[in-house]
Amino acid sequence: MSAAERRPFPGAGAEAAPNPQVITHPSSGLIVHLTHADGAVWATVSGEIDHANAETFGRALTGNVLRACDRLEVDLSRVDFFDCTGLNALLKAGAVADRTGATLRLSDVSPAVRRVLDLTGTGPLLGLAGMAGTDAAPSDRPPQPRTPVGHRRARVHAA
Repeated sequence: MSAAERRPFPGAGAEAAPNPQVITHPSSGLIVHLTHADGAVWATVSGEIDHANAETFGRALTGNVLRACDRLEVDLSRVDFFDCTGLNALLKAGAVADRTGATLRLSDVSPAVRRVLDLTGTGPLLGLAGMAGTDAAPSDRPPQPRTPVGHRRARVHAA
């Protein structure tokens, strides 16, 4: 489907933002860098994604971005904290992409994001590289330990 044939999604504003664009949520430290080129948008996200800023994150992905692109690549490798509100924003962005004829794909994720995707089984829905059920190439990153940052595993001593 060409960009001319694509239907605008509800709430879409004017033309896409110029290249590059930075969207922030100062009180939470969320930063979304958007780069537009050749019908694609690359979103590099850093900071925390939670209930305080998930709406800002979602709007950064869906605002005027998907209206002007065929593909949205999202890099979440610098996200320190990710909860179900962030996942909901991603799933909504994926639904908007489907409705507009675009593709949303997670190109890389942090251990915090991967844990939520693994627990919910939603990685394949978002085209995450290396997740079962996706055609994307596996990530070059080594597997990360599953112990949350700041937590220690309990030591068991034999009696």
